[in-house]
Amino acid sequence: EAAEAPRFAIHDAADGAVRLAADPLDPACRSLPKAATRLVWLAAQAAPAAVHFPPICCFAAPDALAVLREARLSRAVFWLAAVRLRDRPAVLVRLLPAAAPGVLGMRRAGTGLAGDPAALLFLRSAALTPGLASLPADILEVTVDAALALPDPAAPDPAVLAAPSWHALAEAAALAAAPRTAPAGWRPDGRQPLCNAPAAAAQALWGCGALLPCLPVPGLRDFGFVLPLCEMGGVERVTFAYARLLRAAGWRVHLFITGAERALLPPEVLALFETVAFAPGFDAEQRDGGATAYLGAATSGLPEGSGLPDLLGLLAGMHAVLTVHSFAGHALAGLLRGLGIPVFLGLHVQERGGFGEPDGNPQIALAYEHAYAGFVVVSQALRRWCIGQGVPAAKLIVVPNGPGYESPPQRIAAALAGRQYRAARPPGVLRALFLGRLDAQKGIERLAALVARRDPGIEWRVVGAAVLDAPAAGLAQCGVAVEPPARDPVALDALYAWADVLVLPSRFEGLPLAILEAQRMGCVVVATAVGAVPEAVADGETGLLIRPAQDDGGVVADFTAALARLAADPALLLRLGMAGAARSAASGWADHAAPWLAKLDRLCPPWGSPWGEATSEAATRPA
Repeated sequence: EAAEAPRFAIHDAADGAVRLAADPLDPACRSLPKAATRLVWLAAQAAPAAVHFPPICCFAAPDALAVLREARLSRAVFWLAAVRLRDRPAVLVRLLPAAAPGVLGMRRAGTGLAGDPAALLFLRSAALTPGLASLPADILEVTVDAALALPDPAAPDPAVLAAPSWHALAEAAALAAAPRTAPAGWRPDGRQPLCNAPAAAAQALWGCGALLPCLPVPGLRDFGFVLPLCEMGGVERVTFAYARLLRAAGWRVHLFITGAERALLPPEVLALFETVAFAPGFDAEQRDGGATAYLGAATSGLPEGSGLPDLLGLLAGMHAVLTVHSFAGHALAGLLRGLGIPVFLGLHVQERGGFGEPDGNPQIALAYEHAYAGFVVVSQALRRWCIGQGVPAAKLIVVPNGPGYESPPQRIAAALAGRQYRAARPPGVLRALFLGRLDAQKGIERLAALVARRDPGIEWRVVGAAVLDAPAAGLAQCGVAVEPPARDPVALDALYAWADVLVLPSRFEGLPLAILEAQRMGCVVVATAVGAVPEAVADGETGLLIRPAQDDGGVVADFTAALARLAADPALLLRLGMAGAARSAASGWADHAAPWLAKLDRLCPPWGSPWGEATSEAATRPA
């Protein structure tokens, strides 16, 4: 396609030439002067089955394409424009600054006219007529990090002449004035136009709609991560740790957000990805219960007629995929497997419903187990649960969590030295920290009861925000100001270095990253023994565990006693903290993920390697 039938004619206001590209980031695509491009357009109009001209034209304001490239959104914007142009002659793209650093987003914002100010204008090549200014257009608003330099829509007159709509009108006028030649030959040509060939092939051969315009690179493999949302929570930070490992192993990594129109991606995280793509307007995360439930759990409600082929095209170019907590990922897993793409499922926590019953993503995943090449689980406890529910043991790969970000050795050493200094002084006030979501799962009412005791021997800090539930009223009344979530590694390490203990009175858990990050800095963890917490905290050795099988009053009493014990015994506090730090230093993400990376290499061998595993889920394309 890139050589014979590229789908985009890209008119960049900063360049006098037109690039004919299948991938907007392809540095080797064909480039023609505008006059030569018009001759090709006219020839394709006269003989569409013999001469190819891209079916989509893109007119870009100065620097607009550079902004999208830096934000990793170029391919997603071009893909979505191709989808929307099926039933609209034009798509306008507006670039908007983010309200906060690190925020990206894409959303459909109604319709307008092609004369509206915009950073990019996409339109069908056949629509290049003098009436272009009155074309109805879909409006796509793209939010980019506020630190990026955006084109100025209110620029003075000379720059207005570089606006996409002005360029499109000028091109339409030039084509309208060009002399037409009658088609050669004495009989009509019954073949379909060449510009339709790539889309027809994708639909006929693979059942795909619009394909993500991303050319493969010899020597590199492509890995796709599918997330319903991205707010830099624990699940996302684990996903990004996987992305770092895969990049180090020679993969190109791509991020697909299926259930939100914005994502929080700090610069160091954004730099990991080749592509960031959203699926605005697809309702990809819809779910159904009732008659379609499986063992009481909701299943994907994404029917095949509501954009599923286009979502499949978004992922069809990957060599392997990991979906995490995504109903869209479940709906696509079997279709991707049919294309020879191994799809893995990331599982983090066995949740509980209002009556204590199993609920959440592991329960939902049981309905789709047949479609996945494997389940990547974060703990032995979750692995045992999956086996008990009938998941084949051979499909389960344990990748224990590590800290959610990297800390320089000097910062760790400084924190541990500070603990040595404090332990040599007489017992003082114990610094207690809660850090995490202020949701019911985290035992927020228990935390509020602990803080409300106003123990003079304890200084509290509570850091976080409600994400899934309404803010807890009890916490607001306990007398301690709640600090906003900390996401910057320097700020997080400063919190862990300040605290003597990390308090987690959770009702259920997976393997919290906060435990591993606190241990690395020598902060003692006091937590309920739920989920995989006992796999990270050995009671009396690397922290203290509280029995969860009791009423809230009993849990609060046990936490109170544990904190009083640590406040009165600085030597015990130091011993537990140093043992936790030693445990954290003993292994890291690379060691934990090695079995999964080895399986990926067998299923999708590096370019030039021998053929991979001869299994039903092995990729079918040659290396």
